Formats: sequence, structure tokens, C-alpha cells
Amino acid sequence: MHECDNRKSVDVGFIGAMYSYTMLVMDPTGEVLDTPIVRCDGKLDGTLTHLTYSSTTANIKKISLGTKVEMPLSGIYIKEIKIER
Repeated sequence: MHECDNRKSVDVGFIGAMYSYTMLVMDPTGEVLDTPIVRCDGKLDGTLTHLTYSSTTANIKKISLGTKVEMPLSGIYIKEIKIER
């Protein structure tokens, strides 16, 4: 979980296995603003997969990133998090 303050957009660049990853984007009250989903290619060659959410009115407080696959090797390597006001 990553904490943000009064942010309008977030972009997470990561490397992961060949799964669909979901990012929960929440406001300060814990309400889910959106749940963008992306399928990672699983090549593990250093190419980043990005999950992005952007809004002109949202107040992003928290994000959570993961996959629903319950496997020990379904890890994720987050390389960058970009947040903007």
C-alpha cells in the first residue's frame, strides 16, 4: 500500500509474471475510485508494464497493486511510482 496526499494521477511501472494485475485507487475515506487492470507479458526482460489512473477531480489517498492469483511465484517488482497533483 502506498500513501499519497491530494493527488490526481498515479502511474505504477512494474515487472511481473504473466498475470492480470489490478490497482485499487482509493480516496481519503477508503472509497474505491477505480480498479484499472492490465495484463503483464511476463517476459521479465526489464520492460515495464504500467497501471495508470488519472482524474481531474479525484483525491487519491491510497493505492494497492496485486493479482488475484494465489501462487507463490506471482510476485511483482515495482520499479517506479509516479504521482501528480
